[in-house]
Amino acid sequence: MTTPDFQYASQPSSSKAKIPKHRQFVGTSVLIMRGSDKGEHCTIQMVLDGQPTNSTLKVVVIPTRYDPILPNRTITIDYDDIVAEL
Repeated sequence: MTTPDFQYASQPSSSKAKIPKHRQFVGTSVLIMRGSDKGEHCTIQMVLDGQPTNSTLKVVVIPTRYDPILPNRTITIDYDDIVAEL
């Protein structure tokens, strides 16, 4: 019986697949700093790239405060109008 040659077995790549930097914001807690939702604590759900803004990014956030009138509310806001919470 011969031993298999593992020379061609798939191995993890030495260079990790690069995740776009702005995608790493998903799940981050933020505070809205401008607009009608100013002061709202939210969590980033999605990042939209290539938008007609100075940062070219808009984010879709979910408020952390439960509202029984709008239970699945999402807010789309310019990236420059939020700040990360510590």
